[in-house]
Amino acid sequence: MNDAGRQQELRVVSTLAPTGGTDIATGLEKRGQGYQSLVPNSIHRCNGEGLNIPVHAFGFGVDHDATLMHSISEIFGGTFSFIEAEEVIQDAFAQCIGGLLSVAVQDLHVEVRCTQSRLQLSSSFNKPP
Repeated sequence: MNDAGRQQELRVVSTLAPTGGTDIATGLEKRGQGYQSLVPNSIHRCNGEGLNIPVHAFGFGVDHDATLMHSISEIFGGTFSFIEAEEVIQDAFAQCIGGLLSVAVQDLHVEVRCTQSRLQLSSSFNKPP
């Protein structure tokens, strides 16, 4: 692109302005897909299969689709946070991250088996001196 073309494109880009929000639901309806199509199959919560990665959704402003955002977070085991003003973005992200960091383990089941029949497993607990 030459200098004149760059200047023309910069003028066009500088006239762009946001005029609305994102309408995810309408886009999905037109494609005939559901909310689960928004994330890869490898992270879906499918009866213990997949990676079970939670999806946390954040709705910005009063014109977001809260039902859609809540559904997405619920399907994928995450949380939904409504952010009504720019000033609370940091708090909402901090609360979400804090919640992630505060859970060490949930519903953990450990099964240990010995592959050698002549070996025995035992447990012991050593108390500090």
